[in-house]
Amino acid sequence: MNIYISGKITGTPKAEYEAKFLAAAGMIWGCGCTPINPMELTAHLPAGSDWEAYMEVCLQAILRADGIWLLPDWIHSRGARIEEKIARERGILIIHHTEMELLESIDLKQTS
Repeated sequence: MNIYISGKITGTPKAEYEAKFLAAAGMIWGCGCTPINPMELTAHLPAGSDWEAYMEVCLQAILRADGIWLLPDWIHSRGARIEEKIARERGILIIHHTEMELLESIDLKQTS
């Protein structure tokens, strides 16, 4: 199961958002799922790329995800709110950061 990580990046210090996305990816791996980390997806974009370029890459990834993991600060991010809305509209599993047990309870044999 592929889980996209969504949270606030814009306006957050790089070291801080990289650490929180990396920690979330580790938790997702620990549950037997594969994290889709926006930091890795957008690493190929040229420095100084605009917000829309980053969002285009991320939105394409959400369409291929089985679920979306919403970090605690997602509600304070325009991009994360868009990602959540798309996931909701498409019926993609939405997991809030407080719902770790939901991810742990998924029968991965049925979703692979």
